[in-house]
Amino acid sequence: MRSSRVLGVAAVLCTFSSALLAQGWIDPVRPIPQNNGRIERLRSTVQVSISGRVARVTVEEWFRNNGPVLDEGMYHFPLPGEAVFSSYSLWQGDQELRGEAMDATQARSIYETIVRQKRDPALIELAGQGLIRARVFPIAPGETRKITLKYTQLLDRAGDAWRFRYLGDRNRQNAPRSFRLEVDSAARFGDPYSPTHQVLVTRRDNRLEVTLGDNAAGGDFELLLPLARGLIGLSLVPHHPVGEDGYFMLLLAPGAAADAAALRRDVVAVIDVSGSMSGEKIQQAKSALIQLLGSLREGDRFRLVAFSGGVRRYAEGWTSVTADARRDAESWIRSLDAEGGTNIAGALAEAFAQSPAEQSLGVVVFLTDGQASTGETDPEKIAASAEQGRGRFRVFSASVTT
Repeated sequence: MRSSRVLGVAAVLCTFSSALLAQGWIDPVRPIPQNNGRIERLRSTVQVSISGRVARVTVEEWFRNNGPVLDEGMYHFPLPGEAVFSSYSLWQGDQELRGEAMDATQARSIYETIVRQKRDPALIELAGQGLIRARVFPIAPGETRKITLKYTQLLDRAGDAWRFRYLGDRNRQNAPRSFRLEVDSAARFGDPYSPTHQVLVTRRDNRLEVTLGDNAAGGDFELLLPLARGLIGLSLVPHHPVGEDGYFMLLLAPGAAADAAALRRDVVAVIDVSGSMSGEKIQQAKSALIQLLGSLREGDRFRLVAFSGGVRRYAEGWTSVTADARRDAESWIRSLDAEGGTNIAGALAEAFAQSPAEQSLGVVVFLTDGQASTGETDPEKIAASAEQGRGRFRVFSASVTT
């Protein structure tokens, strides 16, 4: 199938095939010397509105020509396999140039005519594997252009959840990106979960809003929307890389208890920052703690403990969950470096030093990669001492490996 659109004074050609979603990028049509600049994406915004199983996506992206000359750029944007392309707009200041249908050959002829006249067209054509390719002309040196792309997408199923995916930049232009997703009929869904990013969830007037955390990194984004039905929600997310053994993530979530007050939590997060945690291990542990902080609600409290040969804490006593406290704690986590021995006994003693509130659930999350090498090193003695000293805490340990 091949159809075409004219974008105001621009020409647009498009067809559809399977691909995964990604942020767009612009390459110059004529090579520019490496040291003279390039076309750079300044920022992106993604707005998603979900009704039923259909997601309506609007992507806005801003680009600047850092090159020395007036030039033509080639915009690329892969579409997801089940997407239906809606519209593409090229902005010249406040003027929006939109598309209308016409014959493909005629569209290309119009584009070439406008280019010769140095007017302002954009030509879109699918370049295989669902890739939209937009020729944008002209882009003056230092000029910024905005591109708007709209499409609808059918969410796929992962167990008892709908799954939305947005893949990150494939051209390694890590520009700032904002993301906002809204769902109507929020009562149909449990708490959204992202295995890739910290998300902030708000419920209001039977609407569900999901945004990325302040310090959320780029890269691929995936969101699961569990259906609120049955006693237990189950979502299975498999992954099988080519030539490797497959693996999966299994999520189990209890159904919402009617008229039940939310139980407040007092959470102690303990992270091993000994020398053996250097490199990818400590980065994984930091990411896990930041995501744990993002799951805490108003009314919860937390403590952060880091240990190597010695033990240090984020703050004296408990810290109540606020946006400012969460931001400050994330900065503290990111500042941690790996060095020294492994004092597990000392870290556990510090974790149990402040008891949880009487009406709160006390939880200790303990992240480490190995055995104790400093202080008490006998595993049985460490375990016995922890059992005796934990009080009303529930302790969850996780091994960090690469």
